[in-house]
Parts: sequence; C-alpha cells; structure tokens
Amino acid sequence: MPKLIKLKSSLDLTHDESRDRLALERKVERAFYVAGVALAQLRDRRLYRSTHSSFERGGRCIVN
Repeated sequence: MPKLIKLKSSLDLTHDESRDRLALERKVERAFYVAGVALAQLRDRRLYRSTHSSFERGGRCIVN
C-alpha cells in the first residue's frame, strides 16, 4: 500500500505560530475570567446602584 504524503498547506501553522496562537487564546480566556469576576463583584456588592436601578441595566451599559 502506498504511503500517504501530506502536502504543506497555507492553513498549516508553524511551530512559532502554534505557540503564539495558544498563548493568545489563553490571554483571551483569562480576560473573560477576570471580566466575570469583576461583574460578579459589581453585582454582589450592588456597586451599580448609584447609576442604575438593577444589575441587568448596569451590566448592559458596561458590556455595550
């Protein structure tokens, strides 16, 4: 049976590109985590109350 030969595609990432992609994805994941923690504190401590009647209204303004 003949061996399959994988051709190099422009979609393939180099080792450095793969490393960079992984590092950037981790930064994005961390940013979402940090944002979630901050939103939870705003909600739990009701720090929205000076400008908004509810967390939902205040949260919407923060996110948009």
